[in-house]
Parts: sequence; C-alpha cells; structure tokens
Amino acid sequence: MASSSRISQSRGLRITTGALGTVCLGLGIVDIMRPRDALALLEFDTLPSSADPRLANALLSMVGVRDIFMAMALYAASYFGTNKTLGWILFASGGVAFGDGMIARAHGLSFWNHWVFVPLAAAVGSVSLGLFD
Repeated sequence: MASSSRISQSRGLRITTGALGTVCLGLGIVDIMRPRDALALLEFDTLPSSADPRLANALLSMVGVRDIFMAMALYAASYFGTNKTLGWILFASGGVAFGDGMIARAHGLSFWNHWVFVPLAAAVGSVSLGLFD
C-alpha cells in the first residue's frame, strides 16, 4: 500500500507552486500594463535619450507574455499534470530566472532580483520530483 504522506503529493506543494506561479503572473501583468514600473523593477530608472520608448514597451510586453505563460504552465501542471511534469516545469522556470539574472549581471544590474527565484524553483521542483519522499 502506498503511503499517502509523501511530501510530493502534499497540498502544501500545490499551494507553494501556486504562489510561485502568481509571482510570475504578477510580474507579467506589470510588464504589459505598466512598462515604466517594470523598467524600474529591472533597475532601469530611465531609458537612454536615444532609446525608442515604443521599442522598450514592445520588448517588455514580450517579456510579460513569457512570464504569464510561465505562470499558466505552473498552474496547469500543478492542478492537472503529474508531479514529474510539474517538477521539470519548475526547473525550467528557474532556468529562465537564471538566464535573466545572467543578462542583468552582464549589463551591470542586480542579478539577485532574478536569482532569488532559482533556489525556490529548484527546491520546490525537487520536492515535486519526489526527491524528499
């Protein structure tokens, strides 16, 4: 008989995954609806005078769509998918945050704003994959 107390099957895992998805969703909405605020979150106080604000808004909207997609993937895998699928999607979302941090670091910006998500996604993904059962 299988144990029903496996941490990878816990309700807390689903709640935690929902919270991580909600962070992605919120950031995506800010990127699309309030691009200037999104730039401030990325530590760009102002655009260079030669920069086209329409281009910046378009690029931030694309980032917003990506963030909303990540949120929906996390929600769907959490509620309808398998734990292994959820775990690998969490690892992939951590990879996106790691890549964003590398880009920020290469441009002299704070990469920790992005990298704080990486260990969270890795830890929750590991739990989902059953590494702590």
